Amino acid sequence: MALTKKRLLKIAAVLGLTALAGVAVFGLYRVTGAVLDRMIPSSDAGSLPPVSSRPAGQEPGFSAESGSPPESAGSESGTDSAGKPAGVLDPYLADARKRVAQMTLRQEVGQAFLFECPASGAVRAIDQYSPGGYCLTERNFAGKTAAQVRRTLQSYQNSSKIPLLLACDEEGGTVVRISSNPALAPEKFASPRQVFAKGGLSAVTADTEKKAKLLKSLGVNVNLAPVCDISADPKTFIYARSLGRDAKTTAEFAKLSVRAYAEQGVGCVLKHFPGYGGTQDTHTGAARDTRSYQSFQKSDFLPFQAGIASGAACIMISHNTVEC
Repeated sequence: MALTKKRLLKIAAVLGLTALAGVAVFGLYRVTGAVLDRMIPSSDAGSLPPVSSRPAGQEPGFSAESGSPPESAGSESGTDSAGKPAGVLDPYLADARKRVAQMTLRQEVGQAFLFECPASGAVRAIDQYSPGGYCLTERNFAGKTAAQVRRTLQSYQNSSKIPLLLACDEEGGTVVRISSNPALAPEKFASPRQVFAKGGLSAVTADTEKKAKLLKSLGVNVNLAPVCDISADPKTFIYARSLGRDAKTTAEFAKLSVRAYAEQGVGCVLKHFPGYGGTQDTHTGAARDTRSYQSFQKSDFLPFQAGIASGAACIMISHNTVEC
């Protein structure tokens, strides 16, 4: 009987401590929530002045027709008024600073993220978090007509007080989020490597223009392409998605691709810096690249340098662990 009482006392003590811990955690949660609400009050979401009457998704000072920055954006020599080298984003900085000055903390934080577009509740998430944009996947296009996609994406833009970046992966070949739907494209885009094999860089450029026009017609204003990785080895996982050529040819491909997207008023993203090369597929495991820095300089960096020099404003990094 005495043993039973001891056990009961132990059980009671454990339950009591658990209850106290629960109360403490709940109290910490309430206090933390109150602090965060004071730091980033949800009511802030509606304080930004409405966006101007420019077309939805069009960047400040950016001409959707020409894909070029304002004429006052800098000298032809590539320097600013102080004689310093002009950056790709310099033409937009003044307008961007004005808009940031009008943002709340919640909006500034949201603008730093490109959310994966949810299957439902996308407009609600825009109201709540003010994301910089959405990354659209195949499910966002599957089974829909062009008119349905346009209406949906326009509803996202209309719901956002700040123009959204609406991006997707339309590389061609194995990565085709839009053209995999026959209602949106007559056929899937071939990979750059396949297109190059048939018609060289001129064919790849024409193919890039078709992609840009399709994306723009649907309301997608950023393509997460081109793939700038260098791989001439069919055994590497990135080979099928790459141009499959040497650094010099891939650099020319990057330059022409950036220009083709810009001419259609669509943004693009150079990927996957600093280059996958011959590493394993990072979708299935960790990859380590131990090549020297000089090796990157002579090869993998070249397409990214060419793309940046042609006006690319975005780069996607790889998942590699690079030790050089």
